[in-house]
Amino acid sequence: MTQTLIGIVISVLATWIVAHLYYQRGTKDLRKIVDTLPDSVARTLAQEQRRKLSLRELEDLIHQADAHMTEFGLFPTKCPVCGGPVEIHGDPGSEYSEPAAWPYCPRCDRDL
Repeated sequence: MTQTLIGIVISVLATWIVAHLYYQRGTKDLRKIVDTLPDSVARTLAQEQRRKLSLRELEDLIHQADAHMTEFGLFPTKCPVCGGPVEIHGDPGSEYSEPAAWPYCPRCDRDL
């Protein structure tokens, strides 16, 4: 009887520890994703009342937030500082580095 209770307590503790670690990791991963979103997209998604969105509805929200998708992530279509158009600059990468892209505002002459 005592061994059974000890086994149950150990199982519950092990399950809680694993669930807690997955929760922490998922929260950290989600925070990284949200931090890379353009501000306009983050605000639009935060104001959205629906909890479930189809892929098409999500794409429409991103488009409404003046952002467009690339293989490198979401980028704003308008500069948050001056409102001018945004260009996407990038680096094709090399044998030692990954390709990268970033938004650039020619009016402000700066990377966003």
